[in-house]
Amino acid sequence: MVLQQSGDSGPFTITSDSVQQLFGGTIGVVSLPGTYRQHPLLWSSLAHEVGGHDVLHADPGLLTELGQAVKSSIRNSDSSLGALWQYWIDETASDVYGLLHYGPEFELNLAIFFSAINLQINGPSADWLRFTSFAGSDGQLDPHPTDILRLSVGKGALNALTNLSASSKAGYSEIIDE
Repeated sequence: MVLQQSGDSGPFTITSDSVQQLFGGTIGVVSLPGTYRQHPLLWSSLAHEVGGHDVLHADPGLLTELGQAVKSSIRNSDSSLGALWQYWIDETASDVYGLLHYGPEFELNLAIFFSAINLQINGPSADWLRFTSFAGSDGQLDPHPTDILRLSVGKGALNALTNLSASSKAGYSEIIDE
């Protein structure tokens, strides 16, 4: 087993259903890189990993149900847009769960996290957020929606919160837009 010291793979989880298939275990395993220990703002990723992926995968059939509901609710001429969001449902729903568990600041942390990664990988002249999606060397499309779309979904979820004042929603929405 590889020790996650550098953070190159970022935070991730091996969900309980994957652990069950691999080892027969019944719990998920979360990796938070050792380099994050001195940076508590980066710990918000646990809300996405544990409060999102692990919860979604602990309920058999939930992701399939969510994916089908999203696909059928998005209408375009060839249904490709609905299929794309269905493909992205695990990451998208985990982001929404992250916001619900951590609060509106989750979106701000997400934007900072994306910016740091993009600048580290692509250098100082790079866009702070990804505006495109692409297939990896294996030919598979990245299961993470484009950064700007993830923030847009988060903004929509934030604005749907019932116990957050209109002025707070407006304030967070303005910051996300910036």
